[in-house]
Amino acid sequence: MGRRNRAIAEAVIRLSKRAVILSVIAAALASTLLPRAISAGLPRTSLRAVVEGCILAKRFALTFPCLRIGTGEKGATPYVVLRVPGSRTHLLVMPAEAIPGLEDPRLQGASYGSLWVEALATRPLVSEGAGFAISNAFIGLAVNADRVRSQDQLHIHVECIRPRYLQSIRAQAAGLDRDGGVKSMIVAGEHFTARRIGRTDVERGNLFTLLASASPAGAGLSRVGALLVSEEASPQGSVADDGMLLLAAPHQERTVEKLLDNGCERTGRLLRVVR
Repeated sequence: MGRRNRAIAEAVIRLSKRAVILSVIAAALASTLLPRAISAGLPRTSLRAVVEGCILAKRFALTFPCLRIGTGEKGATPYVVLRVPGSRTHLLVMPAEAIPGLEDPRLQGASYGSLWVEALATRPLVSEGAGFAISNAFIGLAVNADRVRSQDQLHIHVECIRPRYLQSIRAQAAGLDRDGGVKSMIVAGEHFTARRIGRTDVERGNLFTLLASASPAGAGLSRVGALLVSEEASPQGSVADDGMLLLAAPHQERTVEKLLDNGCERTGRLLRVVR
C-alpha cells in the first residue's frame, strides 16, 4: 500500500472510531441524561448533543440511538427521529440543524414545513411501540414554547393524546370552518386558538407560518405552544386523515406533556372498551 493510500486508510479508521465514540456518547446521553434533561436540571444543550451524535453516525451507516435520520431530499429539511428513553411510544422529531425553538425566524422558510410532514409519518412507530393497533386519529404532535421548554433544540413531540382532551378539543371545534376561521378554546386549563386545516396544508405549506399568526403582537413565537391533532375519529378509531386541527397557545403556561398519554395506556383502555 502506498504512503498516500495508507494515510487515507488511517484517516478513515480515525473517523470511523470517532463516529463510534460519538454514537456511544449520544446513546449514553439519550438513555441516561435525556429523560432528566427534558424534565429539567441539565443544560439546555443536552438534546442538541444527541442530535449531533446521530448525524455523525449517519455518515458511517449508523443511526443509533436515533430511529431515523432523514437527509432532506427534494428540498426538505434534514431531520432525526428519537424515541424518548423509558417510553415505548413517545417520539421526538427534530431538525438536524441547530434550531432552538418555534421562535427561530428560519422556520418561516418554506423547506421547514417538511418537519411536520415527517412528524406525521412517524405515527405508525407509536402504534408499533405500544404493541397494539392505534389509529392516527389518537396520535398528536406538540411543541412547547420557549418559556416552558427545557431544551434549546426544536423538537416535535409525537405521542398519543389523552382521550378526554381529544374529546374536548373536537367538541369545542364543532362549527369551525376551513376558510381561515379561528376559534378559542380551553384545554387542560390552557387557552388555545384553533383552526381547521387539510392534509394538503401540511404537505404543501408550512405550519410554522400559520402559527406565527397566533403570536401576540411584537412577541414573535417565543410564547407560543402548538398542538396538531386529527379532526375526528369514528367509534372504530378510523379517520380519513385529511382533516386536522391546529391549536396554538398564544401565552403557553404549561408544558404540552400534560396532554400526552404516555405509553398510550388510556388510549389502549378506550380502544378495548370500544371493541
